[in-house]
Amino acid sequence: MVEVNNPPLYGVIRWIGEVPTQAEPLAGLEMEVALPTGCTDGTYCGRRYFRCPPNKALFVKLKTCRPDSRF
Repeated sequence: MVEVNNPPLYGVIRWIGEVPTQAEPLAGLEMEVALPTGCTDGTYCGRRYFRCPPNKALFVKLKTCRPDSRF
């Protein structure tokens, strides 16, 4: 479980790796709640990296993830 942003958004890391369009490793998060914008179903730039419900996958730079402070 991790959090990103401020105020925090919470999710589970489902994928970590590199993509052709980014120089830094990304984390694919399955968010606790569906977000209205910026989320997918586990695809990034047309390629599937993991599966989750629509509007619940968020891809962020790995270094921006922090341990979930609720635990």
